[in-house]
Order: sequence, then C-alpha cells, then structure tokens
Amino acid sequence: MSGATDPVTFSRVRGQDTARRLLASALRADRLYPSYLFAGPDGVGKRLLALEVATALACHRWTMPGDTPPGPSLFGGSRGAEPASDASEIPCGSCGGCGRARRERHPDITIVAPPEGKRLIPLADVREMDSFLRLAPLESRRRVAIVLEADRLGEPAQNALLKTLEEPPRLAHVILVTTTPGKLLPTVLSRCPRVPFGRLDLETLEAIGLAADLSPEDAGERAALARGSASTLTDEHLAGRLGAAAVVLEGLLGPDAALALAGRGSEVATDDPFGAAEVIAKAAVAASASSGDTLEARRQAVMEVLDEANERLRLGLAALLGAGAPGAPDGEALWRSGVQPRELEATIGEVDLALEHITFNVTLERALAGLLVRARVRRPEPRRGGNP
Repeated sequence: MSGATDPVTFSRVRGQDTARRLLASALRADRLYPSYLFAGPDGVGKRLLALEVATALACHRWTMPGDTPPGPSLFGGSRGAEPASDASEIPCGSCGGCGRARRERHPDITIVAPPEGKRLIPLADVREMDSFLRLAPLESRRRVAIVLEADRLGEPAQNALLKTLEEPPRLAHVILVTTTPGKLLPTVLSRCPRVPFGRLDLETLEAIGLAADLSPEDAGERAALARGSASTLTDEHLAGRLGAAAVVLEGLLGPDAALALAGRGSEVATDDPFGAAEVIAKAAVAASASSGDTLEARRQAVMEVLDEANERLRLGLAALLGAGAPGAPDGEALWRSGVQPRELEATIGEVDLALEHITFNVTLERALAGLLVRARVRRPEPRRGGNP
C-alpha cells in the first residue's frame, strides 16, 4: 500500500506517534516480531496499544499480506471480507472480531496479569499462556498474549517465559508491558524488541480529559498536574487538591503576601527539599505579582526565580554527593540533616516540570499550582534524626 492510501491505524491511542508508526508499518507488511516489550511510564497508552495490535490481527475488514482467502468464522462473519484499501481504519472497530477483542472476550487473545492481592504473576499462569499460544488460532490471524506488569514475573516465571520467547509458536505473539524493564532478566530483554513510550504532552492530556467529559478548565488544570500520564486525569482526589491550591495561590497573589514572599531563589533551603518546592512556588508567585502587568514580564520573573532556585538545589545535590563547588551548601551538614539525594532529585524534577509547562505556554497560575500541589502530595511525615 502506498502512504497516500494507508488507512488510519491505532486511532484510539493518543500520542505515542513513534510506537504507533513502528507497529502499524510492521502490521501492514505482516512483519510483526514474535515478541515485543512495551516500556514506559504508567498511564501513557501501553496497555491500550497492545490490545489494539491484538484487535487489528482479529479484525475482519482488511486483508493482511499472506491472508488466506476469506472464509466463515467460528464466531460468525468472515475474516478478510474487505480489501485493506477499503478500510478507513485498522482495526475497523465495527466487526465482530474487533468487538470481542476490545471487550477482552476474544478466543485468540489472553491477558496475563498479577492476581489481585498477589505480588507476582504465578509460574502456572506463564505455563498456561505458553500452551495457549501453541494452539492454532480459532478466528484471528494469530494468537496474542499480553503480559501486564511484566516486571512482576518472578525469576522462575521469567525462565519459563524464555521457552516461549526462544521457541516462538508460528502464529502467535507475546507483548510484555512494564514501567520498569530493568526488573526483567537480560535474557528476556534480549529477545523482545523494545517499543518506547514517552510521557504524553499537555495537548494530548487535555484532549483525553475532554473526552472523559471534563470541562475545558478542569482538563487544562489536571493536564498541568498529570506529569505526562493520563492515569490521574480523572482522579477524584485531584479536584480537592486543585481547589486547595487555588485558595493558597489567591492569598499569595495579594500585595501584602507578595511583599512578604518576594524572596530570591538563591535563598531556598536545600535541607528541606519538600518545603523548598513550596517556597519556590510561593517566591515565583510573588515575583509574578510584583513584576508588572505584561504577561512576558511576569513569565520572565517567574522563570528567573525557578532557574535560580534549581541551580541552588543542584549545588546542594552535588555537595551531598561529595562534589562540592564554590557557593554550594555544606554537604556534611546536609547529610546530618537527613536529606536523601533522591529527595533533592525529585524536587529538581518538579521545578524542571514547572519550567517546561511555562515554556509551552501553560498559564503561570496552573504551572505554579502544579508545583505547589505536587510538593505537598509528596511531603512525608517529619523525620526523626539524621541518616544512619
């Protein structure tokens, strides 16, 4: 098929253009690998795209290279009933095969996941999956196994999985889905081409929020807090946190508050990373309120505070790791205070995210509300004593 006539493929998956393009090309050429690793953050479409690949293989309304002539299905209708050039989308979403696949009721698709209340995927489930894949497809072109949270396969289960990966059935595919591929054995990783998934951009997250019946304002605010993941967009607790942040920010924007909080980013205390994020957000709000009426002036004032504060935090992290520099905090004092490197790294990441949001034209209020809310959500109970 030429690029001009290619049907839209995997349209239900938002974002992830590289993953969609890679898999669509392999699917239409009948060159899918026997196994894949879908790796990336939570809530970015890995599970959905895995199911859509399986659905496309089960779709009746397009012809894949190498398909046998159309014939009756055990479940009604016929496979390959229409040529690919007549299908506007793959999978079509309207045939019986697509319906059963998307309802997760298809006889040629199995989903393996940790049982409720269990830490690991049982070895028996992996062996049962292997037996399932070695049977001939009943209706689809191939049999497909989707392993969710594949990082929760114990070593015995992963070794059993290797049998499937090393001797793949001719008409079957395995898709491993994980947020932490480093927990898989190197021998497993080496046999599964990796399909990378990145965090979703703000526009995509807002579109997902609108599709979930959020108001445009709610969708925008939640997208700014979601850190590239759709999994929290409809979190009921998020609305309460946003409301609380809005109240705090309204108070900070007053003239008295602006004068009281107009601190410089270089004065951020690195011995309290969680509190530092709050101080940074407040200082940035104060800088915004006192820098004039133009949006560009406010943006520049906020970004200067965030940049300066981030530099201070990075110097603190370097000192904590024993790589002090002129002007850096006392690394030994930081260590005695109980600060962990990962805490400073997390706060630096929060500030980087606020800067990214402002750069991509998220409103200042949303970006700073997000920084403030995330800092408060992450704040632990007070520690007693320093590092051991």
